[in-house]
Amino acid sequence: MGKFIFKPLKKVFPEAISLLFTFIFCGLIHDAVTTVYRGKISFFFSIWFLFMALAVLMTRILKHNFSKQGWLVRASINLGIIAVCFIATIYSHRFLMAGF
Repeated sequence: MGKFIFKPLKKVFPEAISLLFTFIFCGLIHDAVTTVYRGKISFFFSIWFLFMALAVLMTRILKHNFSKQGWLVRASINLGIIAVCFIATIYSHRFLMAGF
């Protein structure tokens, strides 16, 4: 993703937008796989990865750096962020798919 999506996008867009598009593209790949498997279109992963990209950008804006923390603390923070993004995705996806 970094070599073939993020870096080329970064030549055209600011880094934050490139990161956002890279996450969404990765979500679209996951959605494509689940669509083939389930036979039903869903943008669940695209939404989830969008929220995770926004979380990454927010931690950059707030200049949060947990690198000096222990592995368990860093892992817990990351799992917490992933979980919050997942829960937000569940509610957002239900809302968005209600009209379809």
